[in-house]
Amino acid sequence: MKEKKKWDFMEIINAVTFHLAMGAFFGNDMQNLPTQKFDYEHSNGTVKGYPLSEFFVHLNVDCVTEFVHPVTNLFTFISDKNLINPWKRNGRNLTKFREAIKDMAIGSKDPNSLWAILRDHKELTDDEKFNDLFLFIVAGSDTTAHTLCSFMYLLKKSPEKLAKLKVELAKHGITGGDNVEEQITFENILDVDYLSYCFKEALRMDTAVPFSFYYQAKCKTNICNVPVDKGTLIKFSFTEAHYNKDTWLEPLKFIPERFDTESEFYQESKKQGKIFNSYSRRSFGLGPRKCPGESFAHLSVRIVVAYMVTMMDYDMEQKLLDSTNVGFAMGSHIKPIMTLKE
Repeated sequence: MKEKKKWDFMEIINAVTFHLAMGAFFGNDMQNLPTQKFDYEHSNGTVKGYPLSEFFVHLNVDCVTEFVHPVTNLFTFISDKNLINPWKRNGRNLTKFREAIKDMAIGSKDPNSLWAILRDHKELTDDEKFNDLFLFIVAGSDTTAHTLCSFMYLLKKSPEKLAKLKVELAKHGITGGDNVEEQITFENILDVDYLSYCFKEALRMDTAVPFSFYYQAKCKTNICNVPVDKGTLIKFSFTEAHYNKDTWLEPLKFIPERFDTESEFYQESKKQGKIFNSYSRRSFGLGPRKCPGESFAHLSVRIVVAYMVTMMDYDMEQKLLDSTNVGFAMGSHIKPIMTLKE
């Protein structure tokens, strides 16, 4: 990234998180990441070749737009069967991407990669293994990218929190410079408590997935004294839980200290009876079906943020920083334009 040039941070970080996910699953085989270009069909009818990481960025944008399109939920037979564009076009692009990932999986040889562990699983069919791999790569990299955009935006919007984070990172030897890769170790990054608090607060304020998938009631039931008929479609709003005034003190403010049990703010929250519980934060879901990529997200986001805040001095558009209605969750059309300072 060059200084003073404006960048769409979402596009850049999507490519970064894609490489992180691919590196986690393929290990040393990452050096075999296809260098050839794949033809991508754009909505304006043009076709252009991209390396796989750039192909993924374009595919991600189009698929998210498709996901929030009213037709996707109102006329499911159209989206399920890819009868018309954009579903038909996205389906062709998605098939190309899946085949490229599948070719990497077939040729993978690193015995220590996550794919090697999944591949040796005896209880799954080959198709099930690949489908899991594909889901982990796509879902993990995309949601992580949205979280990083929110994280960097909220830090820039709260300069005192950004300054405090830099101080806490420095206390653990993470100061940037030529040897930053040696400074950011697995043990080091997990020891920076304030980084963890900032991450949790960013997830609370702008979670990457603001609502759940639909659930269908298999029988007539009652949920929280609300009667639910058989066949009713239900989905949960994570955002509403994250801003519940009965649970959170000053929920509209970015206050990482709310997760520090020794902080004055936490004690004041406790005094007022506003202490979060497992249902107050739903970014990764709960129970046996919770997001399997939670640990990956926690680690990768902290590593990237630690690197960026110690190695870069950046700006975001003032109109975004002044706004109180900015979010970068999936489906958002707001572009996080970033400028590097000298």
